[in-house]
Amino acid sequence: MAKFVEVIIKVPLGVKDTFTYSVDSSDEDRVEVGKRVEISLKNKKIVAIVISISDKEPEFQTKPILRVLDTDPIVTNELLSLSRWVSDYYVSSFSEVLYSIISFKNARLAKVYKTEDEKEDQPKELTDEQKNAINVINGSDGGTFYLWGVTGSGKTEVYLSAIEDTLRKGKNAIYLLPEIGLTYQLIQYVSARFGSNNIAVLHSSLTPSQRLGEWMRIIKGEAKIVIGARSAIFAPIKNLGLIIIDEEHDSSYKSESFVRYHARTVALKRVLDVKCKLVLGSATPSLESYKAFTEGGVKLLRLKNRAVQGSSMSDVEIVSTIGDNVVISKKLKTSIQETIDEGKQAILFLNRRGFLYRLECPECGHIFTCSHCSVPFTYHKNGENLVCHYCGKTMPISNTCPNCGAKTAVFKSYGTELVALEVKTMFPLSKVLRLDRDITVKDKKAFETISSSFRGGEADILVGTQMIAKGLNFPKVSLVGVIDSTSGATSKDFRSDERIFALLEQVAGRGGRFMSKSKVIFQTDNVDSPLLLAVKNRDIDGFLQSTLEMRRLIGLPPFTHLLRLVVYSKDTNRCASVNDELKKRLFNLFQAVQKNKSITEDQRISLIATGPCALEKLLDEYRFHTIISSKSPKVLSYLARTVLSNVKIPSNVRLVVDMDPYDLL
Repeated sequence: MAKFVEVIIKVPLGVKDTFTYSVDSSDEDRVEVGKRVEISLKNKKIVAIVISISDKEPEFQTKPILRVLDTDPIVTNELLSLSRWVSDYYVSSFSEVLYSIISFKNARLAKVYKTEDEKEDQPKELTDEQKNAINVINGSDGGTFYLWGVTGSGKTEVYLSAIEDTLRKGKNAIYLLPEIGLTYQLIQYVSARFGSNNIAVLHSSLTPSQRLGEWMRIIKGEAKIVIGARSAIFAPIKNLGLIIIDEEHDSSYKSESFVRYHARTVALKRVLDVKCKLVLGSATPSLESYKAFTEGGVKLLRLKNRAVQGSSMSDVEIVSTIGDNVVISKKLKTSIQETIDEGKQAILFLNRRGFLYRLECPECGHIFTCSHCSVPFTYHKNGENLVCHYCGKTMPISNTCPNCGAKTAVFKSYGTELVALEVKTMFPLSKVLRLDRDITVKDKKAFETISSSFRGGEADILVGTQMIAKGLNFPKVSLVGVIDSTSGATSKDFRSDERIFALLEQVAGRGGRFMSKSKVIFQTDNVDSPLLLAVKNRDIDGFLQSTLEMRRLIGLPPFTHLLRLVVYSKDTNRCASVNDELKKRLFNLFQAVQKNKSITEDQRISLIATGPCALEKLLDEYRFHTIISSKSPKVLSYLARTVLSNVKIPSNVRLVVDMDPYDLL
């Protein structure tokens, strides 16, 4: 009997993406749901994915597929179902979701080279808190758990014990980390425990061929454990028993390109679909998770003490820099010298790269800003240029103001490049390493090389940005210095305090993991900052409770969901016009929905903001947005789809739909 297949091609939302083709008898035994096939569409050869097969002949004429491309399906039925859900929730086309998941497209197989298996150290004696957490997780048949542990409390050992129990029961596991760089360190731990042949790695640094190779190992059941960053949540792993999301608070789990999904939200959906366990973990829970486990929807497991016997949390000191025109305060300089004299290491953190930042005219207040983006330039000493960190534009440095002609322009701030140079000058006999995006963008192995070198004691001081703040384990670090502790606290993003608090707590936790005495020094021009005082006093509960209450009072996440429509265009008038049209359509829908007497309180809608974005121009495109809120994500999805189906977007305008946005700038 003749077969007919429904296939899907990659196209944007609102464009037809599925088509029906016939299957020649020679291909009937080879065609399967989830395999790629080659089709002819409008006289072009296109790769498509089979999403359904039927024996029923359609009422219209069909063309045959040209050939079957895969020996084995590259997409499971579970992933097809999950993709449809992601498409509905995040207001994306089904094809965009599916093709972003299998981003290797037409690649050929290639091998990912992993580290050689190392003999695992003798098992460390577990703390009572670790034992309790392991027993609770392994003793359950499913559900969601939150492992809230201070930095250095041994969360990784709990995760690995949960994986061990999962494999023993004949099931498989996914282990997510927020940063690609952290996967290299974890692979060593997991390989030593379970063998590298049992591990597959998925992250954006893989070539398409490497990703396809790992993907097929997972589908064939050759890999029992998948390790990766955000996109690994879509791993086609069968018989899934456990998902781990470490550092779940990290904003990098939210995609800011293509399909704007959050890995934690997708994980919660997979847990419901396949009835597996989910373990979320962090030293600084996100407010979404904090609300969930305080309300009882998630089982909370606490690790309040560090795992290494004799180690303790670092002493925290807040040092004022008011009237102090230096990068390194006297107190921090003295502490660095004492640390080096003791044969220990120091980390200096500043979440701003470059040498100098924000060139400003003191006469008229003009800020030297990129003409392609509405952001200030950063000066990089290596190259002697002003650089835009968004589009990469460079221009020669000048102290002449283009606005008033004064020749007195000065920089208002500095970055890691200057800090590293300053420290090298202060401590000429010490080896100083720097780790930030300017370093890693030039060398993909720089993160692994530099962090391994520092971990091995080959340098005395490490200067870096937020990439050194999370997940890394440096046994000899006894001092952490935060150069500008409250930088970013005045951001227009309502999540900024939560984000900065988590970052400060995480970076403070890099020190003292294997010693009884360690120190953290926060340099700041605001010694009364509630953020710094909360970290100093170890009052994470108090900070989260007060921030959660504030969000409740003003109706922001996690008590509501947000939907952000962002309009981009090189024509600022067209950009504003389309945004106004979207706002008008939304307002009309608002009125229609609000008049419906059957709607519940949870389905009501509010307009949060509309107009130019805080970063009004990026990469030569103007940006306007409209943000609405509701307790019901389904209502927001309905509104977005209804508006998009009734508004014609001009060819020189593009529109991004962002459900549950993290970046509002």
